[in-house]
Amino acid sequence: MKEVVVRDYMASEEVKKLWAVEMDLIDRLKEVCDRHNLTYYMSGGTLLGAVRHQGFIPWDDDADFLMPRKDYEKLKLVAAKEFTEPYFLQTEESDPGLYLGGFARLRNSHTTNITYAHMSCKANFGIWIDISILDFLAEDKSKRKIQVNRIRFFQRLMYAKTFKRKEGLLELSDFHWFLFKLGTKMCSRSWISKQLKAASSSCEYSKFVTSFAYHADQYFPIELETVDFKDVTPMNFQTMLLPAPVGFKNYLYLKYGREYMDLPPEEERKPAHIGVLSIEIPYTKFIMNSDNLKDVTDSKNVVIFGAGQMLQYYLERTENKRPKYILDNDPMKWGMSIQDIDVKSPQYLLDENDKETIVLICSIHYRSIVEQLKNMKISEYAIFVQNQYWL
Repeated sequence: MKEVVVRDYMASEEVKKLWAVEMDLIDRLKEVCDRHNLTYYMSGGTLLGAVRHQGFIPWDDDADFLMPRKDYEKLKLVAAKEFTEPYFLQTEESDPGLYLGGFARLRNSHTTNITYAHMSCKANFGIWIDISILDFLAEDKSKRKIQVNRIRFFQRLMYAKTFKRKEGLLELSDFHWFLFKLGTKMCSRSWISKQLKAASSSCEYSKFVTSFAYHADQYFPIELETVDFKDVTPMNFQTMLLPAPVGFKNYLYLKYGREYMDLPPEEERKPAHIGVLSIEIPYTKFIMNSDNLKDVTDSKNVVIFGAGQMLQYYLERTENKRPKYILDNDPMKWGMSIQDIDVKSPQYLLDENDKETIVLICSIHYRSIVEQLKNMKISEYAIFVQNQYWL
């Protein structure tokens, strides 16, 4: 991928690798939509990038698309057949471990992109592109208020059904969160999903459309004009030709303001999503919470790689399985004992050749340790994330 520089802002090598994965996801989405004659559009920062940069905005870290409701529902019907490994279309129906607020993500399951807000969840966390849904927005202001309030109610209910804690995703008070959690005991996830779909598609036609995706800082969605989406116009994006809404100029004006072609201040030129990103390591190798840790270690002997602070945290948790021994690359630590557990050279793992053992990496140097284990032909490992900020 060519070097991207905008007013001294250079996209990092890591970002360009991320873009390569996202371009593959975009290509797969395009192939499936073309085969099934489904309408979709570039949207958000992806459309702005196409217009302003003919590709990704140099500091952007995802891709955004819109689909009319009827086309989105058709995409879901063919998803299981069309999006096979490593591709996965993540919706509230296909992955109950996560609710994104009313849009889908097409993911690459052989990679990792876990945002901090979702680290306690158990779901597919491969690198993604976003697919939002375009629904009609009631023209009458009073009907619109009823429509939006109904949608937001069921979205909040779905959040409460999905997450144990608010996780910073909602602006609700603790009391209101408690009421929604209480409400989830009386309804199933599938029932909430049906109510959400019915509420979102309750307006059969309007001169306005929108995406009802839930954002805590934007209760009422942006008002877009239906006429802008009556057709598509092809537009260059990186090495591909992708569809943009025919009224893309008005869409960008409504979404970003009159000066959308101007670059933002330098301090705002940064990725929107912060978390654990890996092109080479699949998300299934990262252990983010105690429930996932128990699933991984229950049927295996545990060996810890790393004799530092993360090890101490692991050992302090009495419910964690006690390791057989500890590995470390520092020869000065070999032969030591930590809480009566021996510290050994990584070579010991090869000599033992135990098929019932999983190596649990407890180190901020997990990337180099993963490469080390791969070179040793050891694939049974997991990365224990005790503190998100250490990564």
